[in-house]
Parts: sequence; C-alpha cells; structure tokens
Amino acid sequence: MKGYYDFTKALHDSLISDPLVNQVTKGSLDKITNAKKDMYPLAHVMIDNGTFESNTIKFSVSLVVMDIVDYTKEDLTQLYFGNNNEDDIHNQTLMICQRAFEDMRRGNMSDLLFSIESDTASFEFFVDRFTDDVAGCTMTFDVVMPNEMTIC
Repeated sequence: MKGYYDFTKALHDSLISDPLVNQVTKGSLDKITNAKKDMYPLAHVMIDNGTFESNTIKFSVSLVVMDIVDYTKEDLTQLYFGNNNEDDIHNQTLMICQRAFEDMRRGNMSDLLFSIESDTASFEFFVDRFTDDVAGCTMTFDVVMPNEMTIC
C-alpha cells in the first residue's frame, strides 16, 4: 500500500518546510517526552486508526505541534496575560496546523492520491500535557485514499 507512505512523506515534507517548525517526528508520543530543547518547535504526527470503506481507506490523523514555554522574571502585572509565552505558542502552533491543513486541502499536497474527509479538522490547545514544559495545539482530521489492494 504505497498510499500510506506517500501521505506520511508528503505530510513530513510539508511540515519540515514550515519556517516555524524545527523538527518533525512520527509515532508514539513516548518518542517526544524529554526531547532535547533544540528540537522545538516540534510537529509530531500520529496515525490514530483507520477504516476500510468500499474502494477507499480512511485514516484518523493527529498532528501535535508544540514549543517550550518560556517564563519572564519580571513581576506579574496582568493576570490575564501571565508571565509566559503560552499565548504566543498557541498562536504559532495554530498557524502551523492551519498551514498544514490548507496544504493538504488545496495546496501542494492536494494533487496527491488522498483527500481530506469533509474539509474539516478539529483542534485543541494544551498546556502541561508532557513532562517537558510545553504548550501547543493538537489538530485531528481524517484522510481518505484509494484502496489499491487487488482481489486474488
């Protein structure tokens, strides 16, 4: 099934070409805990599950984009904004997810043999999800590709 390889390579290439992404990883989240600080901002791809549907295969994909939270030593003057860069990270990681999604939907990756199911993706911001002090955005979407398996 070459479609899986084509998709994961195209997604990697799209993410690593983003000027805000320093490293792209794939697989279990265990791979990125206690990652080296120079790996961030990091995009991590997980193929969660899939289904066979007649002539197609559908994959559920999660893209986790994160960066290290930095704290200022200045006195906290406004509780709303806090003393760290979490808002900046949420904005930056959301833009990375959005660029990747639009690249799949109607950009360079849209010419390949897969498509985004229903042209929608959901996203969720996070803070303190991992052992490193990181924040970011997780985007989840479905990809559909032709089922190229032949019947013997």
